[in-house]
Amino acid sequence: MTVRRFVSFITILAFLTVTSAPALAAEGARPGVPASNHAVTAVQLHQTVQAFNQEAVAARQSLSAFVARADVRAQMSRLGVSQAKVSAQLARLSDADVLRLNSQVMAVDQQVAPAGLTGGQIAWIIVGGCLLVGLIILLAVVAADTDTSYLYY
Repeated sequence: MTVRRFVSFITILAFLTVTSAPALAAEGARPGVPASNHAVTAVQLHQTVQAFNQEAVAARQSLSAFVARADVRAQMSRLGVSQAKVSAQLARLSDADVLRLNSQVMAVDQQVAPAGLTGGQIAWIIVGGCLLVGLIILLAVVAADTDTSYLYY
């Protein structure tokens, strides 16, 4: 009985192969046959791959610039991590990992940087706030020392 099943299986497989081969060839399943019925053409696929590669290169450059920033270098040195080691690890990452890491780093960097201000601008805001508070305290002290008893008869 098993020989009969095996022969039946081979016969059905041969029948399916013979009957489906012309349909697959018409749809472009063979190499060299135009794929007019495919959802994505070879040109579109090539353009997508090139765009992905360009994004990965830009993400690597962005991460390298991030690691080279003075504030990031200072934090890395406080943590005992060398910039060369980080750069070497970045070079080993795959393109997909670089894109993912870059998006996470940029999201955190935007949350940490207050309103996109630079360090110098933040310093001037702090100095201006301190001067304003000092002026208010000075005016309060002057007003407290002023004799206003002549106003009340």
